[in-house]
Amino acid sequence: MRRVLGWYVAAVAVALALACWPLLAMGVQAIFTGDEEPAASPATITRYHADFTVGRDGALEAVERITLDFPESPASHGIFRYFDHRDPNAPGLRRDPGYVEARMDAHLSRAERLAEAKAYYGEDGVAWRTEDCPLDRPGCTEEFLQSWSAEEVPTEQSEEDWGRYTVVRVGDPARTVTPGEHTYELRYRIEDALLPQEEGSRLHWDLIPAGWSQPIQHAELSVTLPAESADVRCAVGVGSTDGCTTVEGEGTSTLRITADDLDPGTPVTVRTDVATTPTVAPDPLPWSQRWDPVLGQDSGRAAAVLILSVLLFLAGLAFVAARTFERRPKPTVPPKIPDGIGPAQAMYLLHERVGPTEFVRTLSYCAALGLIVITKDGDGWSVRRGTGVRDADFDRLDVASARVRYLLRGNRPLRLGGKQRKAGGQLAKELEVFKARVRAWARDEGYIVDVPLFLPVFLTEVCLVVAAVALAVWRPWDMSVVALLPAALAAGLAPAMRHTAQTRRTPAGRRLWAQLVAVEDRVTGPRPAQEKEFAAALPWAVAFGSAASWSTGSDDHWWRQHWLTHGDHEVGADLVEEFGRGFQASVSSSISAYERTQSSSGSGSSTGGYSSGSSTSSGSFGGGGGGGGGGGGGGGGVW
Repeated sequence: MRRVLGWYVAAVAVALALACWPLLAMGVQAIFTGDEEPAASPATITRYHADFTVGRDGALEAVERITLDFPESPASHGIFRYFDHRDPNAPGLRRDPGYVEARMDAHLSRAERLAEAKAYYGEDGVAWRTEDCPLDRPGCTEEFLQSWSAEEVPTEQSEEDWGRYTVVRVGDPARTVTPGEHTYELRYRIEDALLPQEEGSRLHWDLIPAGWSQPIQHAELSVTLPAESADVRCAVGVGSTDGCTTVEGEGTSTLRITADDLDPGTPVTVRTDVATTPTVAPDPLPWSQRWDPVLGQDSGRAAAVLILSVLLFLAGLAFVAARTFERRPKPTVPPKIPDGIGPAQAMYLLHERVGPTEFVRTLSYCAALGLIVITKDGDGWSVRRGTGVRDADFDRLDVASARVRYLLRGNRPLRLGGKQRKAGGQLAKELEVFKARVRAWARDEGYIVDVPLFLPVFLTEVCLVVAAVALAVWRPWDMSVVALLPAALAAGLAPAMRHTAQTRRTPAGRRLWAQLVAVEDRVTGPRPAQEKEFAAALPWAVAFGSAASWSTGSDDHWWRQHWLTHGDHEVGADLVEEFGRGFQASVSSSISAYERTQSSSGSGSSTGGYSSGSSTSSGSFGGGGGGGGGGGGGGGGVW
């Protein structure tokens, strides 16, 4: 059962990692880009004028008029503005501006813009002419100048960083703006800016976001609220508690704020209570924006995908249980040790497992029968035949236990542990024969049959994994969790590929299984009270690792005689306990030393507060940190 659970834990972990891979990608991206400094901007924002109107429904409509002074060199195509969807005050809401309308120099007449274009580019247009507008094409110059002087400006809108940012690029990549001042006007709307609280609501907003890469000489900001304001706080700078030049209008529905000489990356943040609640209550998602690349922005769809994924996982689990699970039988009464069965066969019938552990148990079984002697030898172990033990004495054992004689030819002991490469090589070879003998015995005797289940399950798993990877990369509905649908089914089916799922016990095998269950329960339980039963069960108790618990708790003397004397050697409790702890490690150490020599020989060489109040600020922004932590995050620059 533990191994099956291990399969499920590993498969579910892989499925979840695949579905959540955008989170891992964002973590890696943060490692490599976290220390990057923004490039110095050649332009300066001379005036930043923004009007924010908050409606009774809680939505915010903004008009930003940003005047930049562009130098002659380097030439620029326009500006960009990006909006951060995350709001630390409302993790479940998304500050998405939707469609952003952009205009350039809307305050100038068309004639003024045309005159500016001719003054910069020239009447003949040589300064801007390209292959698309050759000199001999009639009307080309006028077409360009007329298009350049239009109020509308090319705008491209996209999402970056897994949908966290909306980026608006304003300008034409085919031409640059003229040097001097130009005013860009941006209009957008963001829902749920007004956040309900116990009494009324609250606005906490970055009127100027922290991401602008240009210095701002002067900012004039106005905020129109649906009701009177109260406890108005204003701060300039991330974590700052004051800095606004003026804050006017507290107690009214209109706030006017000014700030001067702002360095690049300096936000202006306002927080105010509003004496009303929004008519439209915010509908936050139950997860933060960080999880949007995984779960999307539709809670109903995400819940449906997760529920269906659980059902598909349970379907795979049900298939595995129906096709591979065999219910443990009731032990036979009274328990009887079957003839011709050793501990290795017993463990294979009980748990369908044969390996180094079962091999070590077989050695301890032979030691308990007096056929071999195991003694501590320095930091390792020494194994030799018992005095007078011949090959014929091993022939009365089961086919697996009889293989021990091939390890011990003659009277030379086998030393294990440390750097015994030769012994390790001998053990490795004998272990493979040992495992093959046990598996062949179970099939030859008709106890276990093979079930051709691996290939169809494997092909199904491959198809499901390919589908999961494709969905994780494609991210339909902008949610990678969709990959969990095939991945969950693949995880549910995964244990069907383990080797024990490819076999089933026959009716004869189940009857023998029931006998062995009774033997296992008996030898792992209390020590037998009768001498005859104790003598018969002792080798199996040693093999199953439970004999040490039989060595205490009785004043009888007969069990000590059986316990201590088997032929010419002792297998007392201290030896058995140390053997269980260290002998298998010595076997593994010897095999590992041997395998390292094989590997090296085959490789060729081995070498809080804000200012508030009236025209001058006083007071602090209690409980909520300093500036820069509101909604409306983002920034902008020149490209």
